[in-house]
Amino acid sequence: MTRPCVLHALAAIAVWMLFCPQTSEGVEQAKVEPAVDVESFVELPSEWSQLGGEERTAAITTMADRFRANYDKLHTWEGTYFVQVKQSLSAEAVKNRFTSAFVGGEAPALVQETSYTIRFVTDLASGNLYRDKKTAAMKFTRDGTNETVSIPNIAPVDGRSVLTTEHYVFFDPTIVWPQFATVRGNPKALNKRAAFRKPPEVVDRSYGDLINPCVAFRTSDNRHLWEELAGLVKGLRGEMGGEARESLDESLSVSVGSGPRGLWHRLNQTFKESESTIHMSLAWSPESTPVDLSLVAGENRDHPLRRLQWTWRLVNGIYCPEKVKDTVYARSGNGQLSIERALELRECAVNQPVQVSRFSYQGLGMKDGDLVMDEIEKACYLIEGGEPQKLANYNAINRQPGSGLSSLPRWKLVLFSSVLVIFLLALLILRRQKSLKLISPP
Repeated sequence: MTRPCVLHALAAIAVWMLFCPQTSEGVEQAKVEPAVDVESFVELPSEWSQLGGEERTAAITTMADRFRANYDKLHTWEGTYFVQVKQSLSAEAVKNRFTSAFVGGEAPALVQETSYTIRFVTDLASGNLYRDKKTAAMKFTRDGTNETVSIPNIAPVDGRSVLTTEHYVFFDPTIVWPQFATVRGNPKALNKRAAFRKPPEVVDRSYGDLINPCVAFRTSDNRHLWEELAGLVKGLRGEMGGEARESLDESLSVSVGSGPRGLWHRLNQTFKESESTIHMSLAWSPESTPVDLSLVAGENRDHPLRRLQWTWRLVNGIYCPEKVKDTVYARSGNGQLSIERALELRECAVNQPVQVSRFSYQGLGMKDGDLVMDEIEKACYLIEGGEPQKLANYNAINRQPGSGLSSLPRWKLVLFSSVLVIFLLALLILRRQKSLKLISPP
């Protein structure tokens, strides 16, 4: 996807989810109805008046500055989101994901529906994040028939995790691991609960998993909305060159409308992308929060691509995303659903003291005797006194005390000793008989 200068900066944040949705391959092949109604979350004004010249630039600047100011007031955030995800999986994607389930048979196109809760605590200054994910339901249905499909040995991945700049640690307190091949034979590593430590950059950031609830403030995982708006302002002011300014003057409009609670704003932009005409619309509330982002293709705007909607809850002077619904359609623009995620904020607290220990092994609920399988250090650690103590390097020869004969049961030691004594006595008698033969007279 190309994006010359800043011409399509705001629209590109919407296109990002179309070309980088972080879902399984081929998801656009199966046709699925949206999980929830895609009507607007809020009532928008029915009449709009277009702004021109500096008023347009000033309006975008105000939206960006106020939205950033709201976010900058957020230092710590904790709460619970209820999440529903509905995703279409093509036959090819199903076969690649669940290879063993369809050996020798044709894999069908499926629809995966999952609902779960995410309890989270985040410290925005440090970037530390704690999550506790619990799945309420997960099912697969055959595309077009709603027939439930059972896939053996497939279960949702639940558990607690900590993400920091140093590492990502995942821990499921309900699983006891019989042993690990990397420390095979070590008696202290048998039948243990275990956490898994990995570099932070390898974390699975799949779209449906909601790895960081702060993305509910954004339209993409890696850029803030006010950054995109600031790019538009630079383009309109000519800071990106005369060609960019001229193009934005023609393609970008800002309108205002009187509605519930005050004055609303709406940005509209039309541009060419991959030989298609794409129309973007972003509605902004009087509280300076985004409420509706729509992306459609086609001259008649009849090919939906993406719809992202928000409602906001005021908590201690900060607007937090209360409901977020993101519907992404197939890249072909034919109205087939690719994936949809709906969030609902159940509990919320902002700027409350958060202990650093929340992002530690103790914060995950680990206890003495639990293991940490460290993929960074390639070593196994044992929790002792609340802290990880090195038990063994991966694939090291186990020389733990008690790994020799002394670890055998008592009856085996007695049997071994008896056999050894009999063998030595027989050897002594045999040698004595040979000696007598040598000294006997002819």
